[in-house]
Amino acid sequence: MGNYFEQLGLGHFTEDDESFMGLVEYIASNGYTVTGYSGRPYINHHLGDIQVILHTEKLQDPEDEEDETSYAISAVDTHIRGLCVWDLRCSGIDLTPKDAQVTEKRCMFTSVKSDKGAVPITVINADLLPNYHENEVVQLQMAAFALNIDYFETEQEAQETFPENEKGVRTSLKTGYLFPAGFMENHIIREDGTTKDSDPDLDSIVLLLAKVKSIYYGRIAIDEQKDNRSFIICKVETNMGDLEIVHSFYQVEEEKRTLYKVGATILAEIVIQGDAAIYEHENGIVRDEESNLHLLRGVFEGDDPERLRAVLTSDAVYRADLNDVSSIGADAVIERLQYVHENAKVDYRAHLATITEVAEGEQKLPFEAGKRCLVLTAKGSEDHESIAFIECDENGNITWLHTTAESRYAFKLDPVPEYVIARSGVYDCQAR
Repeated sequence: MGNYFEQLGLGHFTEDDESFMGLVEYIASNGYTVTGYSGRPYINHHLGDIQVILHTEKLQDPEDEEDETSYAISAVDTHIRGLCVWDLRCSGIDLTPKDAQVTEKRCMFTSVKSDKGAVPITVINADLLPNYHENEVVQLQMAAFALNIDYFETEQEAQETFPENEKGVRTSLKTGYLFPAGFMENHIIREDGTTKDSDPDLDSIVLLLAKVKSIYYGRIAIDEQKDNRSFIICKVETNMGDLEIVHSFYQVEEEKRTLYKVGATILAEIVIQGDAAIYEHENGIVRDEESNLHLLRGVFEGDDPERLRAVLTSDAVYRADLNDVSSIGADAVIERLQYVHENAKVDYRAHLATITEVAEGEQKLPFEAGKRCLVLTAKGSEDHESIAFIECDENGNITWLHTTAESRYAFKLDPVPEYVIARSGVYDCQAR
């Protein structure tokens, strides 16, 4: 989903299969791996400012079921080094194409800081994060790639390129506001209540009119060829945060290149990406109780239970008090959760929470006040049905998963915002 060689000045590598495969082999030989919850490694390599990411899939010899050492390249992403990091909240709108791989993800996000506006973002190294369900907070290193871009001396000149309607009113964009034009077009509700057949690629297109905050060359470095100017990075301020926009020299008319300067105005069609492999996720998934609870939250809300395998010990136990069922071993735990997925009569929501009080009883309960947990409710209901606890070993892997309807536990849900998508396409946030 994130292949932008043309914008990075590397279009010649895609002109024929031999050149492209040569680049892929170079990245595979020189890159470093980070592995997500699916167990399928990404291979990352930096060519100067350019980052190339290879997705992999396991190749298993049908005659050797134990062979888990061979992988094939299944997709290629491009990104750039950068300092623009956004604190984002998942909207709960998943825009990942149906034919995407498990290592790919595209969602609508809103900014944690402003809670104003929502945009589609393709997540690079996406499998490193526990889940992308509503109200999950993530940090991503951001960049955008221009499908089309133009430079203007003034904002007024840019605004005048928009057409007027039959009443002589000119449509326009608010400066610095990321407008999810593709998503809006894809999901317009007609007067009869129907929608058009959506195009998954259109979902990712964002329109932006913004002032140039800084502008500089992006550089490529391959082996002994160092410090070569390869593309343009235009940094602008948006309603979501500062954003670096990548485009090639040739995407802008030669006579307009004198406007590569601070204070100029750009008008662009862009696709926004965010790299998850930063900070604590730089080297892969994080194994600890909090991350594991977020992962489990995703599984309870419909994610593939196989994602848990990465953090389950081989002798992990899942105890469900409601059904008086215990499953022992990673395979059995995953199989049981898959069974629940397939046979549950309702959809469940899982809420991060903290135990605040434990009432006395004949028998002492295993968990005390301060214990983190998940509270499970049926979708659309505020009444909780059960509480899920986990225990982890010294390596942060889950050894014990326990669901109970025990009424002696009192808890407090983590505060979450409620997002409302207005008919006008403006995305607002209110505290619940």
